Amino acid sequence: NPERDLVEIAELPEHRWHVGVQFHPEYRSVCGAPHPLFAAFVEACTAYAGERGLATEPHASGRLDAGSSLATVEV
Repeated sequence: NPERDLVEIAELPEHRWHVGVQFHPEYRSVCGAPHPLFAAFVEACTAYAGERGLATEPHASGRLDAGSSLATVEV
């Protein structure tokens, strides 16, 4: 924010997905229309899981079952 000399967003371009924010994007999200920051995060998580052959589709219960695959995820 140039008016207040306040950094509101910081990212590490060399990192796969790293963002820090000073504002509250959750206040600008509603069911079915998330803030673009959340949509980008979910997209990055889905791509990461897909590259590793992990589950990316929810079960009929509406929950994503990672099963035992969480033990093998490298961060």
